[in-house]
Amino acid sequence: MKKLLCILLALAAALILPAQALAAAEPHVNIRALEYEVSDDGVTITGCPETGAGTLDIPATIEDKPVVAIGDGAFSHCEKITCVTIPDGVTAIGDGAFSQCYALTEVVVPDSVQSIGRSAFADCTSLTSVTIPDGITAIENDVFSGCESLETIAIPETVTSIGEDAFRKCVKLTDIVFPEGLTAIGANCFNGCAALTNLSIPGGVEKVSAYAFLDCTALKTVELGEGVTWLAEYAFRGCTALESINIPDTMERLDGHALCDLASLKTLVLNGTYESLGAPGLLQGCEALETLVITAPIVTIGGDNLLTRCSSLTTVGLPGTLYEIQKDAFHDCPVTEVWFDGSEYDWAGVGIDDGNDAVVSAAVHYEPYPLPTPEPAAGPTPEPAQP
Repeated sequence: MKKLLCILLALAAALILPAQALAAAEPHVNIRALEYEVSDDGVTITGCPETGAGTLDIPATIEDKPVVAIGDGAFSHCEKITCVTIPDGVTAIGDGAFSQCYALTEVVVPDSVQSIGRSAFADCTSLTSVTIPDGITAIENDVFSGCESLETIAIPETVTSIGEDAFRKCVKLTDIVFPEGLTAIGANCFNGCAALTNLSIPGGVEKVSAYAFLDCTALKTVELGEGVTWLAEYAFRGCTALESINIPDTMERLDGHALCDLASLKTLVLNGTYESLGAPGLLQGCEALETLVITAPIVTIGGDNLLTRCSSLTTVGLPGTLYEIQKDAFHDCPVTEVWFDGSEYDWAGVGIDDGNDAVVSAAVHYEPYPLPTPEPAAGPTPEPAQP
């Protein structure tokens, strides 16, 4: 009885040592303190004392059964765990499994893992890098939300969807490569990723969801693949360093404020198939915008605050399909030059409402705006002639 009591006291003492002493000794969390459930399929880890600290190597077997899953919230709020190794054979990591493990810097996820639940690593503020294994098809909502130290992450080619808020407020994430098979980017997905610099979104992503890249303030270039059809509201709002974004010919819909407050953008070409440019605040606050070229077959230009505070806009390219410029559409814009892809007769038939005095008095060229011709891709270097 005394021997058993001593063992229990020793285990309890290991779990309640001061944080400073635990950090200095870099202890392993005692696996005997883990909570788990045993089924015919194997073992699911369900809990760990919040006082546990240091590194944790989850065993591959418990009671001669394989460990196959990390349950929902199993390590949530274990604020002193610094490193976790998940054994090969685990196939599922549950919702919130490691959420709010504030000291966690590293997680080794084996290739056997097939699913990672919602908020699995949310608010792990010290986590710097994670490798998502091949075989994962969906990055669920909030998985890495609030991981303020996350700098890099590799997304495997098997991933087809990224859920809402998945990387929200990952303020140190500098680079992300999307797989070609990606079809969905959820709302708020990269909201506030203030270190992200470049994006290439594959054409399989038909919709860039609301707030997806809001306030990505270091973002400089965005490449939208042919196939993207919809920029939802506030999709790129506040990307103040953005210098280049292409709107593909497949674009069908631009929602309100989707491209507003792009304070560094000087030239924008709006391609697509839509017939009206009137989403409220679409280009509001694009204060450096000098040239706006619209090649989509629009009939009307208007809408509340469409071009408000576009105080540098001097050159506009308009399609020959244009029928009406609504009241105050270019109210804040000092337009001096219009390139109209139609005849002088067609231009005379465009109804220009009040508040567009600059457009009325601008010099008009009856031809398309002279967009630069893309340089052809470099071909293979020819083999030197044989003597």
